[in-house]
Amino acid sequence: MTKHTINLLGTEYVIEDVPKAFKSGYNGKINYVTKTININSNQSIDEQTATFIHEILHFADDYIGTELSEKQVEQLGKVLGTIVSMNRRKLIEYFSIRKEQK
Repeated sequence: MTKHTINLLGTEYVIEDVPKAFKSGYNGKINYVTKTININSNQSIDEQTATFIHEILHFADDYIGTELSEKQVEQLGKVLGTIVSMNRRKLIEYFSIRKEQK
């Protein structure tokens, strides 16, 4: 299995698929100690995208200390996840072209 990582401001986090929601009912979890982001792989790709963005929002919120509520993080994650999902191909194409131009 391919190990997927993401760099969050200088720290590599491993993105791990988990086959079901957590006991808490959450579909994702970021762990600052183990440097992992767990995503429920039993969701649609669009839902996984929203969950991933939700976890990244937790990271950003903790990093800058904005103290967003869980509801705010959830709402932002859904909106941003929907935008990314609706434009996935366009974004990949745009950033691929930009990368080639540099």
